[in-house]
Amino acid sequence: MTRATTLLSALTATLALSACSYAPYENPYSAVSYDSDHVRMAIQPRYRSIAVLPFENQTDFANAATYARRSFFGALAAYKNYQLQTLDQTDELLKSVPRKLLDISEARQLGPVLKTDLLAYGRVRDQRVSYGVVYTTTRIEAEVALVDARTGEVVWRAEDYRRRSVGGIDPYAWSVAYERHYMWAREVINRYDELFRDMMMDLPDRVAK
Repeated sequence: MTRATTLLSALTATLALSACSYAPYENPYSAVSYDSDHVRMAIQPRYRSIAVLPFENQTDFANAATYARRSFFGALAAYKNYQLQTLDQTDELLKSVPRKLLDISEARQLGPVLKTDLLAYGRVRDQRVSYGVVYTTTRIEAEVALVDARTGEVVWRAEDYRRRSVGGIDPYAWSVAYERHYMWAREVINRYDELFRDMMMDLPDRVAK
């Protein structure tokens, strides 16, 4: 085999791998692990409004809780009919309360402050990205609980993870730091959007009256 033939074969293989760098299929729905008091949530509806509290961050990434909270709020707004207290309004009201009241065990005390029927508590358990020569992988894991603001009881809870690897020659794996951060953030947010969209499938909707 001549040198030219060898180089041509290597170039062909590289182009073939590059062609595999495609946008993966967006799964329409993947089941999540959840518990729900459907009698209280749907059959005997009593909840109309939700406040989404700041999420707890158990990762090393400072923005993880912010990404997750905004994504969950967006999923509620897009797929359900609950009245949502804006995140800015919730944050403003929380400025007047001790930090300890943000614990889920203090929901009954926090309810009168936020004045919504349900309080959404979230936790980000994992958020990661890894770059390879021929793939990039992102993974997130989170849980959310909806709590009755009057009784402090958890009426709905879901937890799961989403992971995706994109194949092909990844030029971003060789790019400068700020470009890599942009792609990393975009893919991580996509994973949160997928997870919380799927959670909405298992959350009973508010019955309009």
